[in-house]
Amino acid sequence: MCLLTRKARSLLVAYFIRAFRTIFTIVIVLGYAVQADSAPGDLDTTFGRCGKVVSEFPPPVSYASASAIGLQSDGKIVAAGNADDGFNPDFAVARYDVDGRLDPTFGINGKTQTDFGAHSFDQALALVVQPDNKIVLTGTTNAILPDEECAMARYDANGNLDVTFGQGGVVIFGSRILSNISANHCSALVLQPDGKLLIGGSVYNSFFDVGGFELARYNSDGTPDSTFGVDGFVITLFDDVYGQYSAGGINALSILPDGKILAAGGAGSFTGPPNFALARYNSDGTLDSSFGSNGKVVTILGGQWTFNVANAIGLQVDGKAVVAGESNASGSRDFVLARYNEDGTIDDAFGSDGVVVTHFGGQGSADVPLALAIQGDQRILVAGFTDSIFGANFALARYDANGSFDSTFGQGGIVVTDFIAQMIDGATALVQSNGKIAVAGFTNSGGSFTFALARYFSDFGTVSEEADNLALQAGCLPASANFQRKLSGNARSIPKAVKKGNMLGACKSAQKLIDQIVLLEEKKGLAKSIGDPLIYSVLKFGQFIGC
Repeated sequence: MCLLTRKARSLLVAYFIRAFRTIFTIVIVLGYAVQADSAPGDLDTTFGRCGKVVSEFPPPVSYASASAIGLQSDGKIVAAGNADDGFNPDFAVARYDVDGRLDPTFGINGKTQTDFGAHSFDQALALVVQPDNKIVLTGTTNAILPDEECAMARYDANGNLDVTFGQGGVVIFGSRILSNISANHCSALVLQPDGKLLIGGSVYNSFFDVGGFELARYNSDGTPDSTFGVDGFVITLFDDVYGQYSAGGINALSILPDGKILAAGGAGSFTGPPNFALARYNSDGTLDSSFGSNGKVVTILGGQWTFNVANAIGLQVDGKAVVAGESNASGSRDFVLARYNEDGTIDDAFGSDGVVVTHFGGQGSADVPLALAIQGDQRILVAGFTDSIFGANFALARYDANGSFDSTFGQGGIVVTDFIAQMIDGATALVQSNGKIAVAGFTNSGGSFTFALARYFSDFGTVSEEADNLALQAGCLPASANFQRKLSGNARSIPKAVKKGNMLGACKSAQKLIDQIVLLEEKKGLAKSIGDPLIYSVLKFGQFIGC
């Protein structure tokens, strides 16, 4: 160990104090201010590894994608979608404990699959968790007919099919109102307060080239509700200025406080691509004539040939509805929000003439929102994916109630999360609990697609030192002021140790400081042009004192 004179120690202390000031400034710029441990949009590093979870389904499954997420009353998270071996996609469900680990009490090692028929194409697209924690999925299957049919499955608390529901826990259904050869596709599901299940999707008859919204209601035992529409089904066709839309479908449903039903999706025809389409129904399935034109609204964003489709709905406390979808009116696929008054007219007080457009990436990127939630403070949270030549990533945006970006969330209101560099990641759903935001989707891991989940902080909060230590052990950068205190503490301890002649202590603190700067570069985007010279300075300093 190098022995230093008092004068040399004083010079070293003065040098390192200057270096420390630089490091401390970087920490502050990066957002590690002491007023809060976690900031809105930060990954919750107590969940999974570094705030992320990747779940593969057992071979021969090579493709698994989560399309829906739900929260049980005990805090456990349920994700559902499909698992595909290349020939036979099945309904797939996984349940996670609060910390992101698969729940071993559910299914087989936390996962279960349901096959509706030999070589059938089965895909779960929506889920609800009942008050008794039973899980209901809806989606599509072709187990009975070559064309798609709607399908539901219900699982008990252990992940087994609930045999009290439908036929052995499953229901295959579809409307025959248009004809007996119609294709049915279901992608939305909500649970009514009375326990009945409301399912939304599309119906299409290729022979007559006609299709539209399909709405169905089932009793809690899996039988059709005969008091709703015709034998439990309602079909809604849309018209445009050029004639009848030949296709349409529901992507989102919401039950209003008065029991009415709001549905959103798209409606299009051979004269052009789809547009935002909404319909409001009375509780018996009849169209509500006080909404739009005879219960229906079509919103065209851009010209006749622009692609616009609504994917999610949220209700604000004043009764206004916020709809999230995608549009290519600007020349690229963008997040689009539109807010509607209770009568179905666009609310001009929201964004610009009732519409907000968000573009995440560069020229040609595709930004698609797939889920929306209205928080208790009326801020609007949207999740989806952003796709460019560099790959697709989870994409989140949060807006104030008037449609402006919430600057406290992420970077100027936006958060982008990459699971694996230059791979395909997509976020498809979200749920909020205890100040956290959980998002589910998929990622490409090792050549196969897997369930992917991430959890974020919704508000400023506190992170325990134990959680920070676990995050550091996992190679994560903790999103907390605890990490800032450790970083600044190591920087401060070096000159103190040198001043006391404790070179061994100074060397240990220097190594910790280098490790933390590397984490800042890797996890928080600290420019190497800033971080590397600091690392070099600390290394040279360590060599000088004999580390």
